[in-house]
Amino acid sequence: MLMLDLDLTGLPCGKKCESATKGDQGEEGIRWGRQLGRVIAAQYEEVVIDRLYPGNLHLTQALRPLVEDLEQTLALDEEKRKRTIIRLDAGGGSIDAVNWLLERGYQIHGKDICCGNDVRLPAPGCRARPGSRSSPRPIVFELAKHSFYAPGSLESLRESIL
Repeated sequence: MLMLDLDLTGLPCGKKCESATKGDQGEEGIRWGRQLGRVIAAQYEEVVIDRLYPGNLHLTQALRPLVEDLEQTLALDEEKRKRTIIRLDAGGGSIDAVNWLLERGYQIHGKDICCGNDVRLPAPGCRARPGSRSSPRPIVFELAKHSFYAPGSLESLRESIL
């Protein structure tokens, strides 16, 4: 199995620099800068791809180009993609992005974008029990009853527990 970490890092710079736009630069806040799109092979601590993007771009917008470049660089065919885990933070976990990666055959480790409720994975045998929206109690559900490997399944899972 190959674990790949995809993320964007804010790089503050002057507004006259190439591809500089005003955007969120992480700890630096909103300012002029660029985003460094990076794919890292986690087990080897090796950078596989570095791409420079405008400073106002988010991972959801850079995900497909990064993955397509990754597939060319590592020559990932369908069989290799089945043995590849892509790790995303919440910035790349939109339903469309997750479904696109799953359709291509990747396994995913990550978070959904701001679903409004936390999700705690319990021991097998627990039933779904949604928490109140006003209550901080998280939603609990059993993963075994849902398949994340079909398009739209993440969305239907979210609807079933909310």
